[in-house]
Amino acid sequence: QGAAAFARRGLHAVYISGEEAGAQIRLRAQRLGLADAPVRLGTETNLRDILTTLDAERPDIAVIDSVQTLWSDQVEAAPGSVAQVRAAAHELVTFAKSRGVSVVLVGHVTKEGQIAGPRVVEHMVDTVLYFEG
Repeated sequence: QGAAAFARRGLHAVYISGEEAGAQIRLRAQRLGLADAPVRLGTETNLRDILTTLDAERPDIAVIDSVQTLWSDQVEAAPGSVAQVRAAAHELVTFAKSRGVSVVLVGHVTKEGQIAGPRVVEHMVDTVLYFEG
């Protein structure tokens, strides 16, 4: 919904999902009345491929859902591990700052309401928002 709102205001918005297939996302967009929003949609978990896509697309805003699904071939650990989450967050923050792109990095929370993964990610980003629903 956020990416659609930005896109409808004329910003180039990209939404990359590592959790759902493109067809699932399109169905949800239709249910929410957002199917006509000009959001570029991608499904990928490979961090290098995501960064290459973002570099080519040059979006104003990129939503990455979610950081726990991303993996870097530079880190020898499973996706979702502390090392992978830290590396992905670092690479995306560096990309955002160097290219002037706003990146919304979606992350999971635990049953206790804490951010899943390394707490250092909270300190790497500009803002942490919690949504319930």
